[in-house]
Amino acid sequence: MESSDIWQAFLSKQCAGCQGVKRSRNAFCTHCYHQLPAGLRSALWQRFGARFEQAYMASLSWFRTHPFQGVHRAQQKTLFEEST
Repeated sequence: MESSDIWQAFLSKQCAGCQGVKRSRNAFCTHCYHQLPAGLRSALWQRFGARFEQAYMASLSWFRTHPFQGVHRAQQKTLFEEST
């Protein structure tokens, strides 16, 4: 994922963690954000160009390796479908 794609995801109102609704200029919705480990949550407060992109990609990776973490994300079946 390029920096411009991450910026667009950051500005969008769709959470990449669960495909639900989030606030623009938030990395993820509140539910998904709070399910991340503390280190990733902290890293998401970095600025663009100063490691935010790495933290965002690491968070997406964590969501993929922990698909049923929490009731909120377990209900979002599109997250768990295989990409083709």
